[in-house]
Amino acid sequence: MLARRALLPLALLLATPAARSEPAGPASAIREAIALLPGEATAALAASAETLIDPDATFRVVLAGACQDARLLLLDGSGAAVPGAETREVGPATVLTLTPAAALVPAGRYQLRLDGVFGRELHVGTQVVAPARWELRVAGDPPPPPPKAVRKKKARR
Repeated sequence: MLARRALLPLALLLATPAARSEPAGPASAIREAIALLPGEATAALAASAETLIDPDATFRVVLAGACQDARLLLLDGSGAAVPGAETREVGPATVLTLTPAAALVPAGRYQLRLDGVFGRELHVGTQVVAPARWELRVAGDPPPPPPKAVRKKKARR
């Protein structure tokens, strides 16, 4: 009986909205999400639509506060991580930059993902933020398929 009385205040505390730490939408924490194109041009990354980018693009996301556990990850069409270098500048705002190691495949589809290093959510200041994704398509014609292997004919005996 005493244990039930102790659990009731705990259950009420967890049921209040202030006690739950549900992740906020990423839009509230992201100030800027752009692709840096050759020649100092930029393209804003759209969260709701596919963004057309250059094969030599790099990516920059600016968060509206200090964030130690954020990361940018570029995934190819099959879901594999694309090799690249990421830089992070943490201050009043956090600036994440991702530079792919090689040019992206023309006409390829990619996904840029912002999430936490230790878990899916990231922490911007005191706010817990849900991960964000941007769909990307690289400009250009697809590369030609690799040539088929030539089969050797078997010699008759």
